[in-house]
Amino acid sequence: VYNLLDGGDNRKAEKECDSILKKIQKKKSSSADPSEWQTVMALKGIAILRQGNYEYAVQLADEIKLSKPTEDNAVQLCANIYRDCHCPEKIPDLYKVALEAGENEDLFVHAFMAHLRIEDYAEMKIKAMKLFQKYKKIRYLYWQVMCGYFQAVSQKNNPKINLTIARKVFEKDQSINHAEGAFRLYLKILEELGDYQSISAQLDQSKFKKTLNGYQKFKLKCLENESNLPKIGSEMMNRINEDDNDWTAWSRLIDIMV
Repeated sequence: VYNLLDGGDNRKAEKECDSILKKIQKKKSSSADPSEWQTVMALKGIAILRQGNYEYAVQLADEIKLSKPTEDNAVQLCANIYRDCHCPEKIPDLYKVALEAGENEDLFVHAFMAHLRIEDYAEMKIKAMKLFQKYKKIRYLYWQVMCGYFQAVSQKNNPKINLTIARKVFEKDQSINHAEGAFRLYLKILEELGDYQSISAQLDQSKFKKTLNGYQKFKLKCLENESNLPKIGSEMMNRINEDDNDWTAWSRLIDIMV
């Protein structure tokens, strides 16, 4: 079946799945492993969606989901059907059931990504916390901080709590040598909190002065927050000396002078 799908012969793959499903049905017993049926049914669903019949493919995926699959291959194939049929809201429950049956790192990561597709930042943060607690990989700490940031900026009511928690998580272990992307996320959190004093201090001691995307923008915002016009003017002149085509610097310098 896999070879037929890889070769693009989706109609023949569907027929092959039907043939296998009939054999499974004949030998089915109460003690039989359901993962074989779930996997073949999911492969049939993929063959069908590739023929353009998305509605029927989703029906098959729903049938598999009701049987509560826990085997990795069956779960992933079913999730792929939902993804390709634009039903991302149906995916998280698949991984929830699978994780209840047995936790592993890959399942947690897939569950995290499933919640990302529907922008469920609260659940993403929970998964990131569990990943970091269980596997101690620094990227999962960053995922947790990122989720707190996005959860805060997407909320209308009291976003400060999530921002403060995200900041504390980032600052907790001072021994970590943070990557540039993580450092920029930290600056964005401080910016949302309005803590320009801390941003200025971080920029002054940063090792990313020459490479950080948005460094000049952060620096300018700190100076504007201080209403320090002489320093803003000096900063704009430095930028113009480095690149006399920097129109943003010219425009800002003219604003100060006028």
